[in-house]
Amino acid sequence: MWRRWLLLEGTMSSRRPRTLMRYDVVGETSLESLNVSLPAGLLGAVADAVAEVIASRLEDKFEDRRSPWMTTVEAIDYTRLPEGTFRKLAASGAIPSHGGRSKLFHRAEVDEALGYVAPAQPALRRIAG
Repeated sequence: MWRRWLLLEGTMSSRRPRTLMRYDVVGETSLESLNVSLPAGLLGAVADAVAEVIASRLEDKFEDRRSPWMTTVEAIDYTRLPEGTFRKLAASGAIPSHGGRSKLFHRAEVDEALGYVAPAQPALRRIAG
């Protein structure tokens, strides 16, 4: 026999304390033989918790696939700088931007300009000799 815990109220992101219920599992635990009756409010809480875990895993998995190009508003949110400070740095050229009136910022260039990563090393040229 082993024990499991179920979430009764609240979600993973809620600030309310979660209430847990312990239940004992006896016998087989394969999916074919699993038959659980849940109290009325418990099913929704379990579904919310599972959905939140799946959403966070999918977000982590697909985070790399988002475009490295950001609009001004996205870049301000990304850097968490005050809007005025970000706009001054962009206008002075300290943060490189691309485009005309609607500026676009490349994530790697913003990181490098603000010192979040080490500057890219220039490629070494081979000199024949």
